[in-house]
Amino acid sequence: MAKKYIDPTKAPRGRRRPYEDYEIVDALYVCNGNRKATAQFLGMSESGLRGRIKNSIFIQQNLEYMLSSIGNFVEDKLLEKIDEGDTRAIIFYAKTKLKDRGYVEKQEVEHSGEVEIRYKPPTPIGEKG
Repeated sequence: MAKKYIDPTKAPRGRRRPYEDYEIVDALYVCNGNRKATAQFLGMSESGLRGRIKNSIFIQQNLEYMLSSIGNFVEDKLLEKIDEGDTRAIIFYAKTKLKDRGYVEKQEVEHSGEVEIRYKPPTPIGEKG
């Protein structure tokens, strides 16, 4: 059976039969894998779309491939920025991919035993401490 193409400029209206899996996949492509936008595009509820995805290996595999392709595209762009010497891209990459080497946003320190906090108020100006 030939695959039909869903025109992204014309969302289907007044539908009486359930969407075929390939129609849902086409709509997911049109909406770049965004499930909320896809549900709105098809005129169905988000929970209805989630159920269709959950019950269809075909839709799941296509969605996984689509999101993986988008991830590859984004990672390629990030690596291009790193090659250009973009400091923000380098820091982002280090914080997300090099955690095992100590590049982390915030470090958590574990301790055991009691902690004693000593506070010495500042000496007022003009007084000798």
